[in-house]
Amino acid sequence: MIRSAGRLPHGLRRVAIMLAMAARRCEGIAAIEFALVLPALLLLALGISQIGAAVVIQTKMRATSSTIGQIVSQYQTITDSDMSMILGAANAIISPYATAPASIVVSLLAADSTGSGTVVWSSALQGQSRTIGSRLTLPAGMAMDNVFYILGESSYSFTPMVGSAFFKNLQLGDRIYVSPRSGTAIVRTP
Repeated sequence: MIRSAGRLPHGLRRVAIMLAMAARRCEGIAAIEFALVLPALLLLALGISQIGAAVVIQTKMRATSSTIGQIVSQYQTITDSDMSMILGAANAIISPYATAPASIVVSLLAADSTGSGTVVWSSALQGQSRTIGSRLTLPAGMAMDNVFYILGESSYSFTPMVGSAFFKNLQLGDRIYVSPRSGTAIVRTP
């Protein structure tokens, strides 16, 4: 018995109809499952993007501390206008992120053999400069008399768009100690 190519036997036709109906039901189930999973996937993607932004900002803060310290270390005498330009360069490093939550501080420290540093001068951009004459503990190995260090500090108050209920104002930042290239104190003049 020869049948035409377009017609199926009655039994196969029923199987084909049942498979088509099952496929339609599966498509509906898949759409419902996708609708249930989509919000979690979007939150996950946004969370990952915010973690990435925090990592990039932390890297920019490290670069800012290092750059500011390295630039200041090249001076023997530094004026207020020089310092304004140097601290203003931090905005270029931080961009394209907002600079309002950033704070940059650069200070000259006079070290002593007890492991303390005394602030000789300090300047800040969008933050509080260190008090002249205040003391802070230096990292191990930096305790020497008559040695000066430039302390470059940066901080950033990062508020994530997603998850801010759990992570409010993450404080990102870095500090770096740099020796003046002249080997002596950097004089600060108005």
